[in-house]
Amino acid sequence: MEVSKKENNESLLEKTEQDEGKKAPHKKLKSKKKIEKLKEIQTLQKEEIDSLKKEVEAKKKEANKNYDKWLRLCAEFDNFKKRIEREKADFIKYAGEKIVRDLLPIMDDLDRAIKAGKENHKKEDFIKGIEMVVNQIISTFKTHGAKPFDSLGKIFDPNKHQAVSKISTEDYEHHTITEEFRKGWMFGDRLIRPAMVVVAENETKEKDEKSPEGKPSSDKKEEEAKKQ
Repeated sequence: MEVSKKENNESLLEKTEQDEGKKAPHKKLKSKKKIEKLKEIQTLQKEEIDSLKKEVEAKKKEANKNYDKWLRLCAEFDNFKKRIEREKADFIKYAGEKIVRDLLPIMDDLDRAIKAGKENHKKEDFIKGIEMVVNQIISTFKTHGAKPFDSLGKIFDPNKHQAVSKISTEDYEHHTITEEFRKGWMFGDRLIRPAMVVVAENETKEKDEKSPEGKPSSDKKEEEAKKQ
């Protein structure tokens, strides 16, 4: 397309120059001006074409540069993702390493307590040694965010307690925990093991709670009559 324009302009100039010799002097002046005008247009067109070529070349270099940058970013992100997945797998695999390291000295103490119990036949000393080891274990668990909770004397909570049996009694309030077979444990604010407990069933209290419209029981009626 550019060659065509150039050829047309050159043809036009040649034709104009040929016609110039045939025309009168006043017409020659006009023709000369036309030739100069055409040369100016030609120069401007060439400058514009060169400018566009430079702009296209600059844009091409910029596009190649951005493409290379994008490729590097993709490679870096892929490496980052692989590293994160590897670190995650290692974390899951060795998550319990710290707590095991902390429990190893306690295991050593427990072994020493058992050995001392075999050599020393004093039951009290052996029990005392075992209690010290248990307290060490509990302390280590607390360091890692786990701790036991007390249940004796508390009201039964199905979200924290597991009732293994019930006992009918009037010595405790209804649904009070009277005995604890196994302690419950929390990890932070999450329950990791419910407590195994015995729950009191106070039949008198239960009847009072189930009385219609909150009417007092016969014993309460007698007490109120005496007060009057």
